[in-house]
Amino acid sequence: EQVTGSSRRVLQSLFPDWPPFAPTGQVGLLYWFSVLFARPFPAFSAKLNAAVTWAAAQWLMGPCRLEDLEEPEVGDGVNQKLLVRRCRYLEESKCASICVNTCKMPTQEFFNDDMGVPMRMVPDY
Repeated sequence: EQVTGSSRRVLQSLFPDWPPFAPTGQVGLLYWFSVLFARPFPAFSAKLNAAVTWAAAQWLMGPCRLEDLEEPEVGDGVNQKLLVRRCRYLEESKCASICVNTCKMPTQEFFNDDMGVPMRMVPDY
Protein backbone atom coordinates (compact mmCIF):
# COMPACT_ATOMS: atom_id res chain seq x y z
CA GLU A 1 0.00 0.00 0.00
CA GLN A 2 2.87 2.37 0.81
CA VAL A 3 4.62 1.52 -2.48
CA THR A 4 1.40 1.95 -4.46
CA GLY A 5 0.82 5.35 -2.82
CA SER A 6 4.37 6.45 -3.59
CA SER A 7 4.02 5.47 -7.24
CA ARG A 8 0.72 7.33 -7.52
CA ARG A 9 2.31 10.46 -6.02
CA VAL A 10 5.04 10.28 -8.67
CA LEU A 11 2.36 10.29 -11.37
CA GLN A 12 0.57 13.21 -9.70
CA SER A 13 3.83 15.16 -9.49
CA LEU A 14 4.15 15.11 -13.29
CA PHE A 15 1.26 17.57 -13.51
CA PRO A 16 1.36 21.21 -12.37
CA ASP A 17 -0.77 22.43 -9.50
CA TRP A 18 -2.34 24.95 -11.83
CA PRO A 19 -4.88 26.40 -12.58
CA PRO A 20 -5.62 27.53 -9.05
CA PHE A 21 -8.66 26.86 -6.90
CA ALA A 22 -8.51 23.06 -6.87
CA PRO A 23 -9.76 21.51 -3.63
CA THR A 24 -7.14 20.92 -0.95
CA GLY A 25 -5.14 17.78 -1.62
CA GLN A 26 -5.89 17.69 -5.36
CA VAL A 27 -3.49 18.70 -8.13
CA GLY A 28 -4.85 21.67 -10.08
CA LEU A 29 -4.47 20.40 -13.64
CA LEU A 30 -5.81 16.95 -12.77
CA TYR A 31 -8.80 18.36 -10.90
CA TRP A 32 -9.73 20.75 -13.69
CA PHE A 33 -9.25 18.09 -16.37
CA SER A 34 -11.75 15.96 -14.46
CA VAL A 35 -14.22 18.84 -14.10
CA LEU A 36 -13.91 20.33 -17.60
CA PHE A 37 -13.31 17.22 -19.73
CA ALA A 38 -13.63 13.82 -18.06
CA ARG A 39 -17.05 14.31 -16.48
CA PRO A 40 -18.85 16.26 -19.23
CA PHE A 41 -17.10 14.51 -22.15
CA PRO A 42 -16.18 10.98 -20.99
CA ALA A 43 -15.88 9.39 -24.45
CA PHE A 44 -13.69 12.22 -25.75
CA SER A 45 -11.56 12.06 -22.59
CA ALA A 46 -11.07 8.30 -22.94
CA LYS A 47 -9.89 8.69 -26.55
CA LEU A 48 -7.68 11.66 -25.66
CA ASN A 49 -6.14 9.75 -22.76
CA ALA A 50 -5.34 6.74 -24.96
CA ALA A 51 -3.86 8.91 -27.74
CA VAL A 52 -1.70 11.02 -25.43
CA THR A 53 -0.47 7.95 -23.56
CA TRP A 54 0.36 6.28 -26.89
CA ALA A 55 2.31 9.36 -28.02
CA ALA A 56 4.08 10.12 -24.74
CA ALA A 57 4.77 6.88 -22.88
CA GLN A 58 6.25 4.40 -25.33
CA TRP A 59 9.72 5.22 -24.02
CA LEU A 60 8.67 3.64 -20.71
CA MET A 61 6.25 0.90 -21.75
CA GLY A 62 7.64 -0.09 -25.13
CA PRO A 63 5.90 -0.25 -28.50
CA CYS A 64 2.13 0.00 -28.32
CA ARG A 65 -0.85 0.64 -30.54
CA LEU A 66 -4.37 2.01 -30.27
CA GLU A 67 -7.21 -0.48 -30.64
CA ASP A 68 -10.97 -0.54 -30.21
CA LEU A 69 -12.51 -1.70 -26.93
CA GLU A 70 -14.93 -4.57 -27.33
CA GLU A 71 -17.01 -3.55 -24.30
CA PRO A 72 -16.46 0.19 -23.71
CA GLU A 73 -17.54 1.82 -20.46
CA VAL A 74 -18.05 5.12 -22.30
CA GLY A 75 -18.57 6.04 -25.94
CA ASP A 76 -18.15 3.77 -28.93
CA GLY A 77 -14.84 2.25 -27.82
CA VAL A 78 -13.00 3.27 -31.01
CA ASN A 79 -9.31 3.95 -30.24
CA GLN A 80 -9.90 3.75 -26.48
CA LYS A 81 -7.64 0.75 -25.85
CA LEU A 82 -3.88 0.97 -25.69
CA LEU A 83 -2.22 -2.38 -26.32
CA VAL A 84 1.35 -2.56 -25.05
CA ARG A 85 3.03 -5.31 -27.05
CA ARG A 86 5.76 -6.13 -24.55
CA CYS A 87 5.96 -4.02 -21.44
CA ARG A 88 9.54 -2.89 -20.81
CA TYR A 89 8.77 -2.22 -17.16
CA LEU A 90 7.57 -5.78 -16.58
CA GLU A 91 10.39 -7.30 -18.62
CA GLU A 92 13.07 -5.35 -16.78
CA SER A 93 11.64 -5.99 -13.31
CA LYS A 94 10.97 -9.68 -14.04
CA CYS A 95 8.43 -9.62 -11.21
CA ALA A 96 4.63 -9.66 -11.38
CA SER A 97 4.38 -8.22 -7.86
CA ILE A 98 6.46 -5.18 -8.83
CA CYS A 99 4.28 -4.75 -11.93
CA VAL A 100 1.06 -4.88 -9.90
CA ASN A 101 2.16 -2.76 -6.93
CA THR A 102 4.31 -0.10 -8.57
CA CYS A 103 2.58 0.24 -11.94
CA LYS A 104 -0.81 -1.42 -12.46
CA MET A 105 -2.60 -0.42 -9.25
CA PRO A 106 -1.24 3.15 -8.90
CA THR A 107 -1.79 3.87 -12.60
CA GLN A 108 -5.38 2.64 -12.48
CA GLU A 109 -6.05 4.71 -9.34
CA PHE A 110 -4.41 7.75 -10.95
CA PHE A 111 -6.52 7.65 -14.12
CA ASN A 112 -9.78 6.63 -12.43
CA ASP A 113 -9.59 8.81 -9.32
CA ASP A 114 -7.30 11.74 -10.16
CA MET A 115 -8.18 12.25 -13.83
CA GLY A 116 -11.72 10.86 -13.77
CA VAL A 117 -11.09 8.66 -16.82
CA PRO A 118 -12.15 5.00 -16.60
CA MET A 119 -9.07 2.85 -17.04
CA ARG A 120 -8.16 -0.77 -16.41
CA MET A 121 -4.84 -2.51 -16.99
CA VAL A 122 -4.76 -6.22 -17.77
CA PRO A 123 -1.17 -7.50 -17.77
CA ASP A 124 -0.48 -10.70 -19.70
CA TYR A 125 2.13 -12.36 -17.51
